[in-house]
Amino acid sequence: MLTALTILVDGLVYSSWLFIVAVGLTLIFGVMKVLNVAHGGFYSIGAYTAAWSIGLYFEAGWAPLGSFALLILSAVVAGVVLGLALERGLLRFVYGRDEILVVLVTYAVFLILENLVLQIWGIDAYLAYQPNTLLGTTRLGGLAFSNYELMLIPLAGVVGFGLWWGLNRTRTGKILRAVIHDREMSLGMGVNVARLFHRADDLGDAGHRRRGDRARLRRRRHQRARQRARHHHRRADRRIEPRGGGPSLA
Repeated sequence: MLTALTILVDGLVYSSWLFIVAVGLTLIFGVMKVLNVAHGGFYSIGAYTAAWSIGLYFEAGWAPLGSFALLILSAVVAGVVLGLALERGLLRFVYGRDEILVVLVTYAVFLILENLVLQIWGIDAYLAYQPNTLLGTTRLGGLAFSNYELMLIPLAGVVGFGLWWGLNRTRTGKILRAVIHDREMSLGMGVNVARLFHRADDLGDAGHRRRGDRARLRRRRHQRARQRARHHHRRADRRIEPRGGGPSLA
């Protein structure tokens, strides 16, 4: 019985953790069709940065409760800086290309980030145990489980429900679903796809891709303008008919 309880609770905690990590990647891939294989590398660097920052924070002797804010802030800052560097330095050159090329490029970035972690923090694990101990433990069936880890289960539920509610019950979410199913039709119906990309990026922690998508939308608008110009030229040419000794305007 205790073994089954341990497997159940650990499975729920681990699956909740995976869901929270993957939800942003899934949302952005559904909207922008960019499979960022380096997403795991971003998570790794964010986690190491947070753990390292927590160590320095408690060595300085500051208020323990402030460590929870530092955990979020340090991870977000690390992700934003890396995201901007990746988009402006690399990803903007492969927007609109074949998906296989994007996968290969982001996988190469993942390998680079993996070695960067080894160079900065080495092979030893960093454990930010202080926030974990602040929340204490809960005993279930005679076993003690960390409240810090148990909080991941309701947090994943809140994130999942919020995502479902946002996509199905709000106007922006319904427009986002339309863009996922048919981006070109949504653009033709007047949807500001670039702005929607920006919102989806913020929600999925990938705002660094906005610039590349706006550039791609500008290229599409220019292509449509050139097509309309060619169409008008063809109509004008058809109105020019030969009359008498030379061409004249009908």
